[in-house]
Amino acid sequence: MSPLSLPSPAQAPAPHPPKSAALDCNTAVVAAAAACAFLCAVGLNSTLRCCVLQCLQRALREPVGRLSARRLRKRDVLALPTSVHPSSSGSNVGCAICLVDFGDGDGVRILPKCGHGFHAACVDKWLLSHSSCPTCRVRLDPPHIATSVV
Repeated sequence: MSPLSLPSPAQAPAPHPPKSAALDCNTAVVAAAAACAFLCAVGLNSTLRCCVLQCLQRALREPVGRLSARRLRKRDVLALPTSVHPSSSGSNVGCAICLVDFGDGDGVRILPKCGHGFHAACVDKWLLSHSSCPTCRVRLDPPHIATSVV
C-alpha cells in the first residue's frame, strides 16, 4: 500500500461514544436529580415540623385566657387614661407613631404599664390591632382580664 492511500489521523471520522457510556451519563443525571429532590423534601418536611412544634409549644405555654386576649377591645382601649397636652410645657416631645410633636391641647394617651405617651387617635388605632406599646412592646392586658387572673 502506498502512503497516499491511508487516511491521516486528522481525516479519520471521530468515534462515537458507545451507547453504554451515554446511558451511564443519563443515569447519573437522573440519580443526581432524584437525590436533590429527596434532600429538598426532607428539608421541607423538617422545616414544617419545626414550625408546627413551635406553634404547638407556644399554645401550650400560654394560658387560654391570654390566647384570647391578644387584641384589646375598643372599650378597653377607650378606658385607658387620656390627658390634654399643656400649652405651657415647651417640650418638643412627640408621638412615636405619627412622628408629630404634641401640640397645645392635643389629647395624649399615657399607657399604664410603661408610661409612654402618644396621640390618643394614633395609639387607639395601634392598640386595636396590637396588644403592646409601640415603643417598648410591653404587653398591655385588658383591665377585666388583668384583674380576674389573680
